[in-house]
Amino acid sequence: MDLSYTMKGRICVVYLDPKITDFADVGESVLIETQKLLEGFAKDESIDGILVSFQRVTKLASAGLGLMAATSKQLEDRGARFAICNLAPRHWRLFQITRLDEFLKMYPSEAAALAAMQSGGKTEGDEPKNP
Repeated sequence: MDLSYTMKGRICVVYLDPKITDFADVGESVLIETQKLLEGFAKDESIDGILVSFQRVTKLASAGLGLMAATSKQLEDRGARFAICNLAPRHWRLFQITRLDEFLKMYPSEAAALAAMQSGGKTEGDEPKNP
């Protein structure tokens, strides 16, 4: 799997590979591997939050939407934060149609997301905006 991540303070920024969200082509094993990785980060008490960047994502399947919702819930249950950034307009619309945008924090850029997540409160750019 070609998934990369980096720590920005106590926030884990995960960069999805286009293959990860194109499950029709790569199969369920990629989803399971991605899910295990995100669950591991979500359980790690040294991590205050996870930011998932969709910058390199070209296709998005419903299983990817479900994975984002499940990871968000897992982090919320332990008082940590979860956010998504760099969604293409067509992907942003999928989150709106499924109403996931009503409880997932979504940001137009990594910088805006990190600023909000690291401050622990509202900052400029904290409100989701259509890209």
